[in-house]
Amino acid sequence: MSYLGGELGIHVDYIGEVLNILRKYKTEFHEIYTKGLKYRRGGRIEVIYHTNSMDLFVVKGELSSYWVCRINGDFYCSCPDFFYNIVMRRDKRKFCAHIIACMILLVDRQITKKLNYGESREVILRHIMMDIQNCLE
Repeated sequence: MSYLGGELGIHVDYIGEVLNILRKYKTEFHEIYTKGLKYRRGGRIEVIYHTNSMDLFVVKGELSSYWVCRINGDFYCSCPDFFYNIVMRRDKRKFCAHIIACMILLVDRQITKKLNYGESREVILRHIMMDIQNCLE
């Protein structure tokens, strides 16, 4: 059993990919990562719809609210940054701050759901750390 995915909604391999993306953005695109983290911590993300293969979010940005959609692991955003810099210009980066915020939320939800299953916090955290370490190797 994996503590970052499985019956909790998103497959472990996918969570491993998301963790790798977040780690990359934290170092290579720090401004985008920090902005996404700010949206997440500020409670500016609303989950509209969730299944194993699809999520729909509204992220309240600095100027407007934007739709973020995850379909089978692919993310899309309605913000101008995503359209102009990622879709049109095919910039080095593949995600905007709104998508990064939603990725952070998805990882947080996996950990929180597992904590609510009633196992001791120490056992769960040990398993989570092992899963994260395995995903990052």
